[in-house]
Amino acid sequence: MLGTTSPMTVQWPDQDDPTDWTPTAANTANVRTLQVGSRLMNGVALVDGVSLVWTDIGVYVFQYTGTDLVYDSRLAGTSCGLIGQHAFTKASGVAFWMSPQGFHMYVGGVQVIPNAEDVRAWVFRDIDPEQVLKTWCIYDQRNHQIRWHYCSRGATEPNRYVDVSLHDFSWTIGTLDRITGTLYRPSTGSSLLVSHDGYIYEHDIGTDADGQPLRATLTFGLYALTRGERNVDIMGLIPDCERQSGHLKYTIFTKDWPNSPGILDVQSVTLAPGDHEANLRVCGRFFSMEIESNQIGGDFRLGIPHLEVAPAGMRL
Repeated sequence: MLGTTSPMTVQWPDQDDPTDWTPTAANTANVRTLQVGSRLMNGVALVDGVSLVWTDIGVYVFQYTGTDLVYDSRLAGTSCGLIGQHAFTKASGVAFWMSPQGFHMYVGGVQVIPNAEDVRAWVFRDIDPEQVLKTWCIYDQRNHQIRWHYCSRGATEPNRYVDVSLHDFSWTIGTLDRITGTLYRPSTGSSLLVSHDGYIYEHDIGTDADGQPLRATLTFGLYALTRGERNVDIMGLIPDCERQSGHLKYTIFTKDWPNSPGILDVQSVTLAPGDHEANLRVCGRFFSMEIESNQIGGDFRLGIPHLEVAPAGMRL
């Protein structure tokens, strides 16, 4: 048990009598006070004989010894405590968690999750510092990814998420009103998640939202065409989808400068499954693109779409 006699104590009963919690010379019950941190946040049995215990500042490893001491405990890392009591999960014997400083994993030692710097600054600007204890985490078995739900600034319940794929450690951010959840059917990888108004949703079943289109978008960050040195014309789009059900809407927009308040040029095209190319005429120095699916049965797996580019004023 955590936080029994003080906010930093770990306590366990006698191995032969789980009702006996009072340490004596004749039993293996014990109380251990950890030193790094001001309070214990949570703990998890990671693999056989190994558990993690988080404080608000660091993380400890508890190794089962089989002796009268029962556990050997050691500090595994600092500046990697748990941001909220439920901001952790485990998958395939690896623990993943969010700390007040970033995103971490334990694989025999504490590591920063690969590519976490891609989103860390954005998330910590977005998260409400008064609501960080409501941050929670879940392992999405079907998609093999870890997802944290948190409160954005001004929100009182979790309404945003950030997730990382365990296939390639790529990161995604998004908006979703879910305050808690759990794996529902391990055989299918579906999960049950709860919204702030008390509705329970079954996720990862089909591609629609209870008979309605499930809108999905992907937005690319600004890209500097010709390193931003001159204007170019985007003349065409070559899509790349491993699978596509329903139409996809591609919107290309450009800016003259990355910090320009407005859009310089914009054009949208809609492509059906099997379409090979779309004609465009969009001019600018910096561009971005949004891909949207918003149809019943809509689904796609994106590859690397290509743009046909020419110097401004020329036609291919």
